[in-house]
Amino acid sequence: EFAIGLSFDSDIIEVRKIIKQTISKNDRILQTPAPEIVLNEFTEKNVEIKVLYWVPDLSTASSLRSLIMIEIYEALKDAGIQPGYSDAKLAPG
Repeated sequence: EFAIGLSFDSDIIEVRKIIKQTISKNDRILQTPAPEIVLNEFTEKNVEIKVLYWVPDLSTASSLRSLIMIEIYEALKDAGIQPGYSDAKLAPG
């Protein structure tokens, strides 16, 4: 599982649709039980969507998580959907 921060301007229904389509294309993610895409939280700066899914082999969970995050990021970017702003502060370099 992981969370995605989106701006308040984002079309949440469209975001969920894009994420579901992206996940369904990856044959390393179990479709039963079905993946879930839920509105998790409203923060001061964004809307947080949580993506939950199941894998058949836990030894590949970390690399698969990274891969699916990249695939979802690219799909959202292609649809013109920008991530929200993080509450994290960057320290001066």
